[in-house]
Amino acid sequence: ENLKLWLAADGLGLADGAPVRQWPAQVGADAVARPHKAFDGRLTQPPTFVADALGGRPAVVFDGIDDSLAVEGFANRCLAGKAFTLLMVTQSENDGFGICGNGVWGSGGTPRLYMQRGAFRYHELGKVVNLSPAGPGPTISVFMHDGRETIRAGSDGVLSRPLAGLPLVTEFGSGGHLAMPFWSGNENCAGAIAEIVVFDRQLTETERTGVEAFLADKYGIRYARRWE
Repeated sequence: ENLKLWLAADGLGLADGAPVRQWPAQVGADAVARPHKAFDGRLTQPPTFVADALGGRPAVVFDGIDDSLAVEGFANRCLAGKAFTLLMVTQSENDGFGICGNGVWGSGGTPRLYMQRGAFRYHELGKVVNLSPAGPGPTISVFMHDGRETIRAGSDGVLSRPLAGLPLVTEFGSGGHLAMPFWSGNENCAGAIAEIVVFDRQLTETERTGVEAFLADKYGIRYARRWE
């Protein structure tokens, strides 16, 4: 219920090494690669489909130079002013790798929505939930707003403490797109995204852990709730 977006790389059906010009969604709007001018003046390019990237499964791989995909207008359309739960399965050497709900080519904005392997920011830059992925390998990250004023995030079943004082915003800055990857400052981090799942409500603990366990089994990720 309330599933607004589901992108899964194993549904792409592309040849290994093919450019991903459009990522058809299982649920919701497709992610598309459109040329946009980045910080350094480059025009953004499509990322690459890699058939054996995460636990033997496909992923969309971003080169850390100019690759970009976005679900245009999604953050403002489906996340602004609402509770939400967003899960992503990624792999990267850089914990700055992730996605954002702002500029169409991954640039930030105000109010902010930054969802990285190592951090979660909602609206205010100085209020941050820090995360600690186990390593550069496949990781399940979850990001939540409770619909009132509190955010929370986690990696592979280990949740942060709630961070309060962040009431809902009605619109995210720079267009409110869901863009990948997020440019942290002026750095475009390399990494791979295998799956993104978004609900426009906060899942219950039972629901969330069920989705996380499904993803852990699918990608062979060690998941704290299952193997502690």
